Amino acid sequence: MNHEKFREAFLQGEEKEAANLFRQLLRQSIRAGLLEAMKEEVEALCGPRYRPDPRSPCHRAGSETGVACMDGGREKIQRPRVRHETDGEVRLGTYEAASSSRNLFDQIVASVAEGLLVRGVERVTGKAVSRSTASRMWAEKSREQLAMLRSRSLSQADWLAVFIDGVWLTREICVVVAIGIDLTGRKQVLDFNIGPPESVTAVTALMERLAARGVEAKGRRLLVGRDGSQVIATAVRRMWGGSAGMPRARTVQPARQAAPAGPGGSRHPFQKAAGSTGTAGRRGGIR
Repeated sequence: MNHEKFREAFLQGEEKEAANLFRQLLRQSIRAGLLEAMKEEVEALCGPRYRPDPRSPCHRAGSETGVACMDGGREKIQRPRVRHETDGEVRLGTYEAASSSRNLFDQIVASVAEGLLVRGVERVTGKAVSRSTASRMWAEKSREQLAMLRSRSLSQADWLAVFIDGVWLTREICVVVAIGIDLTGRKQVLDFNIGPPESVTAVTALMERLAARGVEAKGRRLLVGRDGSQVIATAVRRMWGGSAGMPRARTVQPARQAAPAGPGGSRHPFQKAAGSTGTAGRRGGIR
């Protein structure tokens, strides 16, 4: 990836890009969580797919296209069907909750982001779960999906830069999000931690998770963009400070959008940094 493409990838992000990317990650996890919650409810009613419960009056009846309220809209999903031997179609509580309430998605987002533990979720054989139990099942499965994404190794990619930003999910919940840019210019959410970017605890915990999962720039310094937070700059120095005056990462405060040259043809400090990453890489690397 040449310097111009790298600079373009980092600078062209809109003001809400970190929020949009993080919202997409949550949406992906919550959608997968809903499918898992419906699957679990069906198993509670009918038994495992290949070992049906002979005592249950319910049995699987295939699947059909349905809709779920997702992030302010209605999205098609494939929903399972269950029939009772005497009462006919069983209305699944998980599907009913997801398809009938637009506000429930935001509640699930808040619950998943906060990481609230849900234990002892009710399972009732012979009838669908209640709406409150269905929402707890959905949140529980969504957190499991998100945890799997956050636990995968990031060491196989060659990261050129990481941008750290704060994202408000609700009026009360803020998360610090790390967006990575790899050699191809692709951006993705690497990880997050609950708390504002001014929180030393939240930012340090995020940096530790990134380092533990293998985020580094192979053979060059990692460029870390920050949204004006001195806490982030301090955490980066502590985590990737290197030794003998040779840091493994450099923090910069990028402009939200690529800006034209200033008076006298001067460039934004990040534009200078992006144009000199090759030189930085030759001076030192990550070991």
